[in-house]
Amino acid sequence: MMIPIFSELLDSEQSDIDLSPTSVLLSGPPGNDKELFCKKFLEDGLKLSGNCIYASSKLTQKYVKSLLGNDFDIPQFKFVNLSFYDQNIKSEIHDKDLILDHILNELLLLLKTDRHNWWESKSNNKKIFFVLDSIDHLFLLYKKDNVIEFLNKLFALLNQYETYGIFTINTPIPQETQFIINMFNSFLEIKTEEYKGNITKFIRLISYPGVRTNSSWTIYEIDKESNFTIGGPQLQCTLCKNTIVGNLEYYRDIPFCSKQHLSVYKKISMISEDIRNTQTVVDGHFFFIDIVGLSNPRLSVMKQKEKIEKLNEMIESCKSYSYNVGEKIVLLPTGDGMVIGFKGNPIIPIELSIQLHEQLKKYNLRKTEEDRIHVRIGLNSGPVFFLNDLNNNKNVWGPGIILARRVMDLGDSEHILITETLAENLMVLDNWYKKIMKFAGYHEIKHGQKIKVYLAASENFGNLTIPKILT
Repeated sequence: MMIPIFSELLDSEQSDIDLSPTSVLLSGPPGNDKELFCKKFLEDGLKLSGNCIYASSKLTQKYVKSLLGNDFDIPQFKFVNLSFYDQNIKSEIHDKDLILDHILNELLLLLKTDRHNWWESKSNNKKIFFVLDSIDHLFLLYKKDNVIEFLNKLFALLNQYETYGIFTINTPIPQETQFIINMFNSFLEIKTEEYKGNITKFIRLISYPGVRTNSSWTIYEIDKESNFTIGGPQLQCTLCKNTIVGNLEYYRDIPFCSKQHLSVYKKISMISEDIRNTQTVVDGHFFFIDIVGLSNPRLSVMKQKEKIEKLNEMIESCKSYSYNVGEKIVLLPTGDGMVIGFKGNPIIPIELSIQLHEQLKKYNLRKTEEDRIHVRIGLNSGPVFFLNDLNNNKNVWGPGIILARRVMDLGDSEHILITETLAENLMVLDNWYKKIMKFAGYHEIKHGQKIKVYLAASENFGNLTIPKILT
């Protein structure tokens, strides 16, 4: 495809499709890379030995020459002034509303003669690249009906001569001229936003005839040579923690790599309303889980997403989770897994762990190793703090979650590890917990402090071996 980064915006299975010549509407705020986009489009056309036309009603010949440099003076490039202030035609035509017809005739002559040695071309099948910058400026200069008639005739010419074209328009598009979008079957939109102090550029392909498009915003970059590339190092997906190189979704100024990951985040990113509204510190019992090996680079992003979604589905179906929704303090994604906090009953996290392991055991029996889900779990009781972040959203953190995370990090596949505080409380409540728990060892954390770690396991759940790091 001749339009810069056009094919990269299609679905992956269509990225190598042979797209036919088309006229694309490119929209974006003033000064938002549209001129650079057009420049790159024409430079690529000239590299392919094509013939190029730059038509503008707002840019002067001098400015376009400075934009294109040496390419401006070669025979394969032509600049056409769409303004009635062009001195070459002002002397010939006194009614400015007839200027567009005159310009159309000029373009017709250029396109016709291309097939017969146009611009010293020896080939009769050279590609033609056309830019019109900009449509909204034409509406300022000429009557609306005349502009519409001009564009319709121009589209017919470009189609007749199989021309690749870019037409620019500024956003926001006024209500009275939004109908112009419907005149194009190909539509690109660009924008620039600030995220955490960084300027990030976005593009999306809204439509192309006969091709499925994904209208999600995608990050792009431009280097010093005006080369466009999809993706960039600026943002990571809040859910999977991978660098966002394709589609981008925002929720409360938080970035996600896909609509599916945003949906998962919304589903699990909840804080109990009574806790959210009434307290800043609360004691709870915490279940911290992640999927072992999820960040393996050999594992596709799609496979990672499937495992996260399946884990969420199984957790939601566990009785200890579904029966104790009212006890839930917090449920937050952590990239490879999640943390869930409960108030009141300290047995909920351990019962949830056992029930989940039973489901995973059945699930993994039917799967190949690549599709199996292996987890490690850390449990703890303790206080957490609810604070407002810079966006005035509630965040939760504190010893209750921190120690649950630390004991989880000690585990290998299938381990359920428990801090001393929660383990001893459970063993006091029921002798059965004494049977399934054993002392796993001490682990030193910050400032020489050691934590006592217990392991919960049986023949039906968990991992009976002591974690390697504790042996």
